[in-house]
Amino acid sequence: MTRPNDFTVARGAVRMAVFAKPKTRIPAEDPAGSARVTTSESLPDRLVAEFAEMTSGLVSHVTVASLAALRRNTQRILRRLSPSLDAAYLWHRATQVHPLDAQEHLRSIVVEELAAVLVDEAVDTRAIISRPITAWLTANVPADDYKARFDLTSEPTRQDAIDLLTTGAGGKGKDAIRAKFSTLGNKAHEKTHQCFAQSARDNTVANEKFAMLLSLRSHYEQPTPILTLGTLLRSGTDTAT
Repeated sequence: MTRPNDFTVARGAVRMAVFAKPKTRIPAEDPAGSARVTTSESLPDRLVAEFAEMTSGLVSHVTVASLAALRRNTQRILRRLSPSLDAAYLWHRATQVHPLDAQEHLRSIVVEELAAVLVDEAVDTRAIISRPITAWLTANVPADDYKARFDLTSEPTRQDAIDLLTTGAGGKGKDAIRAKFSTLGNKAHEKTHQCFAQSARDNTVANEKFAMLLSLRSHYEQPTPILTLGTLLRSGTDTAT
């Protein structure tokens, strides 16, 4: 749990914020408390601002933009996956050795349609471009902090970091970029230095979580997990915190 300020607590995707009604008695020497006074007319704007702050990250930005794109295209998706397909779905189910397999096939069709909408809307390229990245770096990384964060002998600037994130260490001008960020690709370095995170430990935890999202399928509550071809197993005691 984190506390962005004295009136807000957050944990994961849950954020609780405290506001005061206009007639609330707040001491004059408490300007922070006075700033929380909110009328019923201004409450919607304050809630939107709280939600925007909660989802201000680059990854969460893409997530929210994706959900919005799906809502905008609900009718488009329903036209593709209409009741006119019911008879075909039932026939497909009837011809399966294991009829329940047809449910997985239907789920795959829905997922592919959702993915097609996101690709058509270009959600990723619209939400993560140079301007949001520059704003993120400005808000989270001091301009002269890259040398210490990456354990470098050179002294890259914020613009060097933007160039790195725009073209990549393997793209155009890679030699110049690698000269500024010489430790890129060093796995030991990634586990012991801060990089773009708040600390070296935060960097390690974030990298591990992102790697799992890229390589492992998410599982919430249903169905019960089963072993299939290609299942990854781990032995030993999980000591992760």
